[in-house]
Amino acid sequence: MKTRALHLFLGLLLFVSLGASAQEEMTLDQILNNYYKIAGVSKMKNVQTIVTYGHVEMSSNNLSRITYLKRPNKIRSEMNFHGSKLITLFDGQKGWIINPFAGSTEPQPMDSIAVASLKDQVSFEGLLYDYKDKGYTAAYEGIEDVDGTDTYCIHLHKKDKDIWFYLDTETFIPIKEKSQTVFRGRNVSQETYLSNYQQIDSIAFPFLTISQANNGRKIQIITDSIKLNVPLSDTLFTVKPKETENQQK
Repeated sequence: MKTRALHLFLGLLLFVSLGASAQEEMTLDQILNNYYKIAGVSKMKNVQTIVTYGHVEMSSNNLSRITYLKRPNKIRSEMNFHGSKLITLFDGQKGWIINPFAGSTEPQPMDSIAVASLKDQVSFEGLLYDYKDKGYTAAYEGIEDVDGTDTYCIHLHKKDKDIWFYLDTETFIPIKEKSQTVFRGRNVSQETYLSNYQQIDSIAFPFLTISQANNGRKIQIITDSIKLNVPLSDTLFTVKPKETENQQK
């Protein structure tokens, strides 16, 4: 009986060892391909527009939020607080911001740094897909623990910017992102946790993201609903005279 128990124990130990070894020996391409399948990247290619409804919680304030995305590379974000709207626009080339909370209702052009940051946000398939075309290099940095969950750590890098993605080793879904960038001569870092994933047309979307910058500012974005392939005019993503009129009403 002791011999049989020993054999069972050694067999179990070998199984666990092989499983861990197989996990550690995953290549960057294998991890990414699994992620693409689970996240529904192939389905996302058929999506032309995304409209996201939700709200943002920061500094004890609650702001309703609508975000519009349209291929290629267009985004409009509206955050409403007590009747005033903070609007961010990007038409694929130029960006503007209308910020009444800063004391102005006139659209202000974004500088090249802010525009570069927006370009990363308008990728429908995410930065991990076709990362080379977005100017990044990628490296798999091994398995790391994120609050008790084993994750595959993937590092994207380009000049003045580094992003680490942490993908759950069981689901291949990102549960954390960490970024470091140089912004106007200062190092800015941020950690973002992603959870409450839901599938819409076989595409996985995180319905809760919690971000905290190195200045201690914490932002929680809650998604209430998402609609795909809603017809959106290109004019929605450009500055129009009535934008400022609406702000003044």
